Amino acid sequence: MIKGDQGAKGDDGEDGDKGEKGTPEKGEQGIQGLNGDKGDTGDKGDVAQKGDTGQKGDNGQKGDAITGDKGKKGAPAPLLQYIGAVSTFTALPAQPQTAGDTYYVDDEGLYYSSDGTIYSSAGQMIKGDAGTKGDDGAVGQKGDNGQKGDTGYRRERRRG
Repeated sequence: MIKGDQGAKGDDGEDGDKGEKGTPEKGEQGIQGLNGDKGDTGDKGDVAQKGDTGQKGDNGQKGDAITGDKGKKGAPAPLLQYIGAVSTFTALPAQPQTAGDTYYVDDEGLYYSSDGTIYSSAGQMIKGDAGTKGDDGAVGQKGDNGQKGDTGYRRERRRG
């Protein structure tokens, strides 16, 4: 059988009559739909007023006191050893120096002492009032006799 070309589309037909009203009964619930896409972030809200201060809370329970072991005795502090005077702080000898080495810095009127790595101010010299005169010492032992001296020259007297 030989088939010919398809013909042109026909015109739409007229609308039919309105159907009868359905029954008022409700049908079964359908299945839940899929979740929608996440929405855009909303605008920032207004700043709220500061609230009232809350009530003071109760005191907590007293904790257990734990006393640790006594620590070891620390090393003694270095004694200050006066080494000399320099004109300015920058004239101090470069570190490292022996801990306790102390210099007087003329332009500052201060003493500086080394701890072995840095100089720290040791302050000003404090001069106290003169002390009271001490008691006389005990009389010493008699010394040994000295060596016999050289013979002296005798001058003659002129008679007159």
